[in-house]
Amino acid sequence: MLASEWLIDIGAYTGAGQVTLRYSVSGYVTGPDDDPANTVYEGRISSIGAFGRHLFGEGQTLGAVSINMGDLVLANADGALDDMVSSYGLDGQPFVLRRLPSPRAPLSAAEIVWTGVLEGVDSDSGMLMVRLKVYDRRRDVDIPIQTDTYGGTSTSAGATADGSPDMKGNLKPLCFGACFSVPATVVNAHNAMLQFSASPLAMIALMDGGVPLINDGDVANLAALAAATGNPGHYKTCLALGMAKPFGTAGGKAAFIWTADIREGASPTERSPGMVVYRMMDKIGLADQLDADSLMAFLSSATQEVGLYIDTETSALAAIRQVLGSVGATMYPNALGMFEIERFVGTGVPVATIDADDIITASKDDVVTVSPNPDTPDDIPAYKVLVKYHRNWHVHTDSDLAGCANFGDPTRGSALQQEWLEEKAEDASVQVRHKLAKDLTFETCLTTAGAAAVEAARLLPLYSADREVIRISVAFDADNILKLNKTVTVKLNRLGYDAGKPFAIIGRTDDYGAERTDLVLWG
Repeated sequence: MLASEWLIDIGAYTGAGQVTLRYSVSGYVTGPDDDPANTVYEGRISSIGAFGRHLFGEGQTLGAVSINMGDLVLANADGALDDMVSSYGLDGQPFVLRRLPSPRAPLSAAEIVWTGVLEGVDSDSGMLMVRLKVYDRRRDVDIPIQTDTYGGTSTSAGATADGSPDMKGNLKPLCFGACFSVPATVVNAHNAMLQFSASPLAMIALMDGGVPLINDGDVANLAALAAATGNPGHYKTCLALGMAKPFGTAGGKAAFIWTADIREGASPTERSPGMVVYRMMDKIGLADQLDADSLMAFLSSATQEVGLYIDTETSALAAIRQVLGSVGATMYPNALGMFEIERFVGTGVPVATIDADDIITASKDDVVTVSPNPDTPDDIPAYKVLVKYHRNWHVHTDSDLAGCANFGDPTRGSALQQEWLEEKAEDASVQVRHKLAKDLTFETCLTTAGAAAVEAARLLPLYSADREVIRISVAFDADNILKLNKTVTVKLNRLGYDAGKPFAIIGRTDDYGAERTDLVLWG
């Protein structure tokens, strides 16, 4: 069987205008009925590179996504590509890598295997090669999620909420989902104007020293809020601006400290992890870059309410990671340049069986690489899982907690003095088999005890059992069956896999030049 042919289309700016550069491995010409027709793909590709993506850290089921991308290399012994290095604009330009089943196959038989953006270009090996460096799309998300700041111009009472002069340049706070005991940002001390989020809110339950104040209703705009009056212990909101105004204050100051339980998103569904991530991506202008199918599947699987409050410089990538990590999910760029969301739940129904004949090894003496689960303390199964939830973004102390905060609820004051609440799930039998087993703690954005208890119960069987991470290579998965987070059965006459053992795919690297797919499996 003839080896595959590989084609690459590269955008470039030459100085005279935008062009498309086209190259192949062995030289290829499109047919008269192709699009583009009668077009030459010069035979210059010497190394196609590889694209690897891992749901979390490589070989792990927790932590940040890991992406590995090899450079694309073009032969330049004749110097014909010197202009690419010296004068072309290639950074930020798109490329499309296609695979043909054979060098004589028609262009219509080509499949797109990698769509991306170039970071730049350089030359090495004595200028015999041109190396195209590939851009990691995570950079597009690794930007501040909030750039709006206060101008510090609010120096008198009235319809102004731009902060005092000493607040100039301070970031405005943001809330996503439901957040508790959020500290107020005083944006106009002259008439006690408080802001809790620079985005619209669905609810502000204001407190002073942990004591709930009485809500007199909502107004539509800043002018109406500035003009609002009421009795001491009461307040009005302007939810459209994420603001509140308490009445009867002493010199525009709280008796203790103003905090609020707040909600962004009109319903619990809108405050689910998937919808929160969608709004975060929309905040940075990338909502249309979310893979629709994976988003819809995630919305169905993760319906818990979450909340995240942001008042310091935070990247959208870090914020999204916190939200998704609360339910064991992750987001990564796929080979077509879209962002997919996957929730890791362990093994499921296998999509394929891999046996010894399918595994590619360097020699007959090679063996499958096996390592214990690195996500548990000392690689030993955990006997208990602790899930932290309902974070208080301001933790009260005795000095800023009112004595009547416990009125009607004797546990309220102590709850306000804790940063987190906890739910747990445990299996004491694990310590019978593993004497050194420890617990595993997860900090989440979950808001309710019920959701935290369900998550703890879901996590316990994942991390209390003996797990293995194995690495194998198979022929290039051109049909894309072996997707991340899918399950395969591995059947070998070693390691106790004789009858077949299910493994979840937690990492995949497509080595295009070797026409090989390397898999990292967990089970």
